Amino acid sequence: MRVGRVLQPARAGQRTRPTSRLCYMVWTIAGCLLVALAGVGLIVFRGRLAEMQAMLAGGNITPGCAVAEGIALILLALVIAIVERT
Repeated sequence: MRVGRVLQPARAGQRTRPTSRLCYMVWTIAGCLLVALAGVGLIVFRGRLAEMQAMLAGGNITPGCAVAEGIALILLALVIAIVERT
């Protein structure tokens, strides 16, 4: 019983499907942009976000924490983009 599909390597003179690689790159770039935009959103709306976090955590959270989280998300997006390119 065979489960799944076995992928064969491309033979000489045989056309390959470049769309699968292109599609993978587009989804990777879209994911990186989404993570980076979330980081920028954290930095832009740091005051409101710090107030909401303080209400949930029950303490005093400064807007600097939201900036640090935003920077971490932007760096994560860069790392994902660099790792996927290699």
